[in-house]
Amino acid sequence: MKILSRIITWCLFCGAVFCRPAMDPADRSFAGYDIPVEGMKPGNAAARLTGVMDQKADSIKKIGTIKAVVGSLKAESGDRYIRLAKVNDDIFSRERLITDYRSAAGIRTEKGDIVKINADTEVNIRKEDQFYLHKGELFYSIEKNNMFFINTYACSCTALGAEMNIKVAEAGKVRIYVYEGEVRVEHSFGKNMLGRDMSIEVSPDAVVVEKNISEEHGKPGWLKRVDF
Repeated sequence: MKILSRIITWCLFCGAVFCRPAMDPADRSFAGYDIPVEGMKPGNAAARLTGVMDQKADSIKKIGTIKAVVGSLKAESGDRYIRLAKVNDDIFSRERLITDYRSAAGIRTEKGDIVKINADTEVNIRKEDQFYLHKGELFYSIEKNNMFFINTYACSCTALGAEMNIKVAEAGKVRIYVYEGEVRVEHSFGKNMLGRDMSIEVSPDAVVVEKNISEEHGKPGWLKRVDF
Protein backbone atom coordinates (compact mmCIF):
# COMPACT_ATOMS: atom_id res chain seq x y z
CA MET A 1 0.00 0.00 0.00
CA LYS A 2 2.86 2.42 0.80
CA ILE A 3 4.41 1.81 -2.59
CA LEU A 4 1.08 2.38 -4.36
CA SER A 5 0.54 5.59 -2.38
CA ARG A 6 3.97 6.90 -3.38
CA ILE A 7 3.31 6.10 -7.05
CA ILE A 8 0.00 8.01 -6.98
CA THR A 9 1.65 11.00 -5.24
CA TRP A 10 4.44 11.05 -7.83
CA CYS A 11 1.95 10.96 -10.72
CA LEU A 12 -0.04 13.85 -9.27
CA PHE A 13 3.16 15.89 -8.84
CA CYS A 14 4.29 15.25 -12.43
CA GLY A 15 0.87 16.22 -13.75
CA ALA A 16 0.91 19.50 -11.81
CA VAL A 17 4.40 20.44 -13.03
CA PHE A 18 4.42 19.30 -16.65
CA CYS A 19 0.79 19.67 -17.66
CA ARG A 20 0.14 23.24 -16.53
CA PRO A 21 -0.30 25.91 -19.24
CA ALA A 22 2.88 27.59 -20.44
CA MET A 23 3.45 31.15 -19.23
CA ASP A 24 4.16 33.88 -21.70
CA PRO A 25 7.77 35.04 -21.10
CA ALA A 26 6.62 38.65 -21.03
CA ASP A 27 4.35 37.86 -18.07
CA ARG A 28 6.83 35.92 -15.93
CA SER A 29 7.64 38.92 -13.75
CA PHE A 30 3.95 39.16 -12.76
CA ALA A 31 3.67 35.59 -11.46
CA GLY A 32 1.97 35.59 -8.07
CA TYR A 33 1.12 39.29 -8.20
CA ASP A 34 -2.42 40.54 -8.60
CA ILE A 35 -1.32 43.83 -10.15
CA PRO A 36 -3.15 45.28 -13.16
CA VAL A 37 -1.11 47.07 -15.81
CA GLU A 38 -3.68 49.17 -17.62
CA GLY A 39 -2.42 50.81 -20.76
CA MET A 40 0.85 48.85 -20.93
CA LYS A 41 1.78 46.92 -24.03
CA PRO A 42 2.71 43.22 -23.56
CA GLY A 43 6.44 42.77 -23.77
CA ASN A 44 7.10 46.46 -23.21
CA ALA A 45 9.91 47.01 -20.71
CA ALA A 46 7.70 49.38 -18.74
CA ALA A 47 5.21 46.54 -18.24
CA ARG A 48 7.78 44.68 -16.14
CA LEU A 49 8.06 47.42 -13.54
CA THR A 50 6.22 45.28 -11.02
CA GLY A 51 8.67 42.37 -11.22
CA VAL A 52 9.84 42.39 -7.63
CA MET A 53 7.20 44.58 -6.05
CA ASP A 54 5.68 43.58 -2.76
CA GLN A 55 2.32 41.87 -3.12
CA LYS A 56 0.76 44.60 -1.01
CA ALA A 57 2.05 47.37 -3.26
CA ASP A 58 -0.39 49.65 -4.96
CA SER A 59 -1.31 48.92 -8.56
CA ILE A 60 1.19 50.04 -11.15
CA LYS A 61 -0.56 52.68 -13.24
CA LYS A 62 0.27 55.21 -15.88
CA ILE A 63 0.53 58.58 -14.17
CA GLY A 64 1.43 60.79 -17.08
CA THR A 65 3.42 61.44 -20.24
CA ILE A 66 6.81 63.04 -20.82
CA LYS A 67 6.33 66.22 -22.82
CA ALA A 68 9.87 67.64 -22.83
CA VAL A 69 13.40 66.40 -22.21
CA VAL A 70 16.70 68.27 -22.34
CA GLY A 71 19.70 65.99 -21.98
CA SER A 72 18.69 62.65 -20.50
CA LEU A 73 15.97 61.43 -18.16
CA LYS A 74 16.35 58.04 -16.50
CA ALA A 75 13.37 56.10 -15.18
CA GLU A 76 14.24 53.41 -12.63
CA SER A 77 11.69 50.79 -11.65
CA GLY A 78 11.36 48.95 -8.36
CA ASP A 79 13.45 46.04 -9.64
CA ARG A 80 16.30 48.43 -10.57
CA TYR A 81 15.53 48.25 -14.29
CA ILE A 82 16.62 51.58 -15.81
CA ARG A 83 15.37 52.98 -19.09
CA LEU A 84 16.12 56.23 -20.88
CA ALA A 85 12.77 58.00 -21.05
CA LYS A 86 11.96 60.06 -24.13
CA VAL A 87 9.34 62.58 -25.19
CA ASN A 88 5.88 60.99 -25.45
CA ASP A 89 6.92 58.02 -23.28
CA ASP A 90 4.54 57.13 -20.48
CA ILE A 91 5.57 57.43 -16.84
CA PHE A 92 4.30 54.97 -14.24
CA SER A 93 3.78 54.94 -10.50
CA ARG A 94 6.64 53.53 -8.44
CA GLU A 95 9.27 54.78 -10.84
CA ARG A 96 12.20 56.94 -9.79
CA LEU A 97 13.04 59.74 -12.22
CA ILE A 98 16.63 60.94 -12.37
CA THR A 99 18.25 63.86 -14.20
CA ASP A 100 21.97 64.58 -14.32
CA TYR A 101 23.59 67.97 -13.86
CA ARG A 102 22.86 69.04 -17.47
CA SER A 103 19.33 67.72 -17.90
CA ALA A 104 15.72 68.76 -17.29
CA ALA A 105 12.30 67.35 -18.12
CA GLY A 106 8.60 68.15 -18.18
CA ILE A 107 5.64 65.84 -17.48
CA ARG A 108 1.90 66.22 -17.88
CA THR A 109 -0.07 63.99 -15.51
CA GLU A 110 -3.27 62.18 -16.37
CA LYS A 111 -5.17 64.83 -14.40
CA GLY A 112 -3.65 67.64 -16.44
CA ASP A 113 -1.11 68.87 -13.89
CA ILE A 114 2.37 69.89 -15.06
CA VAL A 115 5.54 68.81 -13.27
CA LYS A 116 8.94 70.09 -14.35
CA ILE A 117 12.17 68.51 -13.15
CA ASN A 118 15.40 70.49 -12.90
CA ALA A 119 18.95 69.19 -13.31
CA ASP A 120 20.55 66.89 -10.73
CA THR A 121 17.20 65.74 -9.33
CA GLU A 122 15.87 62.43 -8.03
CA VAL A 123 12.15 62.01 -7.43
CA ASN A 124 10.08 58.94 -6.61
CA ILE A 125 6.57 58.68 -8.04
CA ARG A 126 4.32 57.05 -5.50
CA LYS A 127 1.06 57.84 -7.28
CA GLU A 128 -0.16 60.27 -9.91
CA ASP A 129 -0.51 63.02 -7.31
CA GLN A 130 2.09 61.90 -4.77
CA PHE A 131 5.83 62.44 -5.29
CA TYR A 132 8.83 62.09 -2.97
CA LEU A 133 11.71 64.48 -3.72
CA HIS A 134 15.05 62.99 -2.64
CA LYS A 135 17.19 65.79 -4.02
CA GLY A 136 17.08 68.57 -6.57
CA GLU A 137 14.23 70.81 -7.67
CA LEU A 138 10.65 70.49 -8.96
CA PHE A 139 8.16 72.98 -10.30
CA TYR A 140 4.42 72.26 -10.18
CA SER A 141 1.54 73.84 -12.02
CA ILE A 142 -1.55 72.18 -10.53
CA GLU A 143 -5.03 72.49 -11.99
CA LYS A 144 -7.40 74.67 -9.98
CA ASN A 145 -9.38 71.91 -8.26
CA ASN A 146 -6.59 69.32 -8.08
CA MET A 147 -4.60 68.39 -5.00
CA PHE A 148 -0.96 67.26 -5.03
CA PHE A 149 1.25 65.77 -2.30
CA ILE A 150 5.01 66.29 -2.21
CA ASN A 151 7.20 64.76 0.48
CA THR A 152 10.83 65.37 1.41
CA TYR A 153 12.94 64.26 4.35
CA ALA A 154 12.27 67.60 6.08
CA CYS A 155 8.61 68.31 5.35
CA SER A 156 5.41 67.23 3.64
CA CYS A 157 3.41 69.49 1.34
CA THR A 158 -0.22 69.43 0.30
CA ALA A 159 -0.85 71.74 -2.65
CA LEU A 160 -4.27 72.81 -3.91
CA GLY A 161 -4.49 74.37 -7.36
CA ALA A 162 -1.02 75.80 -6.89
CA GLU A 163 1.96 76.96 -8.87
CA MET A 164 4.98 76.26 -6.72
CA ASN A 165 8.66 75.46 -6.72
CA ILE A 166 10.30 73.12 -4.21
CA LYS A 167 14.01 72.59 -3.79
CA VAL A 168 15.97 70.27 -1.53
CA ALA A 169 18.98 72.46 -0.86
CA GLU A 170 22.26 72.17 0.96
CA ALA A 171 22.64 71.57 4.70
CA GLY A 172 19.33 69.74 5.04
CA LYS A 173 17.21 72.70 3.95
CA VAL A 174 14.04 72.62 1.88
CA ARG A 175 12.84 75.79 0.17
CA ILE A 176 9.31 76.22 -1.19
CA TYR A 177 8.02 79.16 -3.22
CA VAL A 178 4.28 79.56 -3.89
CA TYR A 179 3.26 81.68 -6.88
CA GLU A 180 -0.44 80.79 -7.00
CA GLY A 181 -2.90 78.74 -4.95
CA GLU A 182 -2.49 77.31 -1.45
CA VAL A 183 0.09 74.98 0.06
CA ARG A 184 0.08 73.41 3.52
CA VAL A 185 3.54 72.50 4.81
CA GLU A 186 3.98 70.13 7.74
CA HIS A 187 7.33 69.73 9.50
CA SER A 188 8.85 68.86 12.86
CA PHE A 189 8.05 72.34 14.23
CA GLY A 190 4.37 72.21 13.30
CA LYS A 191 2.68 73.36 10.10
CA ASN A 192 2.28 76.48 7.98
CA MET A 193 -0.31 77.57 5.41
CA LEU A 194 1.19 79.35 2.44
CA GLY A 195 -0.72 81.45 -0.06
CA ARG A 196 0.15 83.37 -3.17
CA ASP A 197 3.51 85.16 -3.14
CA MET A 198 4.81 83.35 -0.04
CA SER A 199 7.80 81.13 0.68
CA ILE A 200 9.11 78.89 3.44
CA GLU A 201 12.51 77.49 4.30
CA VAL A 202 12.58 74.41 6.53
CA SER A 203 15.91 73.48 8.10
CA PRO A 204 16.90 71.22 11.00
CA ASP A 205 17.06 74.26 13.30
CA ALA A 206 14.30 76.62 12.21
CA VAL A 207 11.44 77.52 9.90
CA VAL A 208 11.40 80.87 8.10
CA VAL A 209 8.29 82.15 6.29
CA GLU A 210 8.38 85.13 3.94
CA LYS A 211 5.69 87.13 2.15
CA ASN A 212 5.73 89.22 -1.03
CA ILE A 213 8.43 87.11 -2.64
CA SER A 214 7.67 87.93 -6.29
CA GLU A 215 9.98 90.93 -6.45
CA GLU A 216 12.97 88.97 -5.20
CA HIS A 217 12.11 85.41 -6.21
CA GLY A 218 10.44 85.13 -9.59
CA LYS A 219 9.84 81.82 -11.33
CA PRO A 220 13.10 79.94 -12.02
CA GLY A 221 14.79 80.62 -15.34
CA TRP A 222 15.41 76.93 -16.04
CA LEU A 223 11.68 76.39 -16.66
CA LYS A 224 12.10 77.81 -20.17
CA ARG A 225 14.34 74.87 -21.08
CA VAL A 226 11.37 72.50 -20.85
CA ASP A 227 8.47 74.57 -22.12
CA PHE A 228 5.69 72.66 -23.84
